[in-house]
Amino acid sequence: MAVEFDVRFEWSKAEENLWMVRVLADGSEDRGEVDKKQIEAIEEECKHLDWRRSVELGRRIGSILFRVIDGDRHVLSEALKDAGNKGERLMIGVMADGPARRWPFELLFDDGFLVPFRVDLVRRVEDGDNDISIQTQDRQLRILFMSCSPLGVEPVLDFELEEDALYRFTESLPVHIDVEDTGSLVGLDERLDEEYDIIHLSGHADIDRDNDSPIFLMEDELGQPVKVMPEELSRVLSKNSPRLLFLSGCRTGQAPDDAAAYSFSRHMVMMGIPAVIGWGLPVSDAGAIQAARKFYLELGRGEDILAALHLTRRFLFRDNIKDWCLLRLEANNHHLSIPLVKKGQAPPTNPRQTLHSSLEGTQVKILERGFIGRRRQIQSSLRVLKHDDSKIGLLIHGTGGLGKSCLAGKLCERLSEHQLIIVHGILDSIALLEAVKRAFQKAGDEEGLQILEQALELPDKMMMLCNSVFKKKSCLFLLDDFEQNLPNADKGDLTLAPLAQEVLQALLNSLPTTNKKTQLIITCRYQFPMITNHLQPMSPDSFR
Repeated sequence: MAVEFDVRFEWSKAEENLWMVRVLADGSEDRGEVDKKQIEAIEEECKHLDWRRSVELGRRIGSILFRVIDGDRHVLSEALKDAGNKGERLMIGVMADGPARRWPFELLFDDGFLVPFRVDLVRRVEDGDNDISIQTQDRQLRILFMSCSPLGVEPVLDFELEEDALYRFTESLPVHIDVEDTGSLVGLDERLDEEYDIIHLSGHADIDRDNDSPIFLMEDELGQPVKVMPEELSRVLSKNSPRLLFLSGCRTGQAPDDAAAYSFSRHMVMMGIPAVIGWGLPVSDAGAIQAARKFYLELGRGEDILAALHLTRRFLFRDNIKDWCLLRLEANNHHLSIPLVKKGQAPPTNPRQTLHSSLEGTQVKILERGFIGRRRQIQSSLRVLKHDDSKIGLLIHGTGGLGKSCLAGKLCERLSEHQLIIVHGILDSIALLEAVKRAFQKAGDEEGLQILEQALELPDKMMMLCNSVFKKKSCLFLLDDFEQNLPNADKGDLTLAPLAQEVLQALLNSLPTTNKKTQLIITCRYQFPMITNHLQPMSPDSFR
């Protein structure tokens, strides 16, 4: 059983910034005013925002903090000695009020840094509203990973590399990872129909100087930045709360300058997440990736949160990754010593296998999992479909195996409010009108069905539909595997088959009249001249 040692810093601005420290160890209580010179020394040293870069500065801060907690009775020294005699690490729970929330207690120093070797340090949140029952599961660890890298925000994160790296370093572990591929709050909400042990959010975070509030920068569907406040994230996570939230963003564990303000991590614990890990300062890419790698390795092996975090800090320290002291764990008083999964879980048998599904009622394959590295393609495509008035849609082209149909399928999912009209392979008037009829029947569109019954030539019928039905509601034509309509393409001749040319010309002539309410996506191995002025070419290969 771990030896526990709790310390509370109490601060009262009404009493001329009176600082009190209360140490609880083995049932005893020691209460007294903190020496003002010590407080001033900590505050002065902490003004050096990059104290992690200087071992000497870290030692100075850590030594002052140790002396403040140890006091005249040397209670911390005795607790460390007691834990050592029992062969245990000392678990220090820090309850800090006011500016002390910003202090780097992880730097505690006494003949060496304590946290990487002898101490588990937890920033306790007593007013956390949590009723999640934590039980050790007899299955693989389940993680949802979401990376956010909005356009125009520097530095640009290589989120695709990070996603792939996460898969690689966990593929031989008993860990099941799903990746949310939009970087958006809406996308996260959609994934939470499933239950996860851990949600890992990677991206830019900061403290908004306008209101001194912590923010996490997520994306909208076009990749533009969205400032997400703790309250907004909490509302989404309450749908299916994880047992641990890892906020892998700069300053997510840092409290704002306002003495009454909280870090993003603390907010999340107060709103119901049992345990939250954040970073106390800006963190390096290498530090964030290596920390996640080691942490999930240990959790997947069946270690509890405290043990896994301890081993992670030690690993970073020994590898001279200076971010070790920035890892901050905020939690309520429960569940930290309970493993999330039992030891001895078998690793996945085929960890990199992608999972395909089809759009309902079609042959269009989409990826439910394994859709890595396509976010910018989707966002660029949506910008064309929603905002480029000079185009009526997209031509997704390239050689086989690039995932053209998967990309088209993902766009159809994102445009879920659109009525889909899909023709796979050979295109002629019969195939097109049958596809339109099925869509109208499914939607119960009597006006559209009546127009289809009229004795009109295809161009006139399409023009009438585009001036009525297709202008009133959003529809999306998808012509998939369109290379089947280029019979001599393998010989370099990109002339369309006559029946396909007639139908496509009717679409290109009539769709502009809908003012982008109804649009067209074609997937094809080849670019062909007929669509140049109407569709925006998009090649998955060009994004690699």
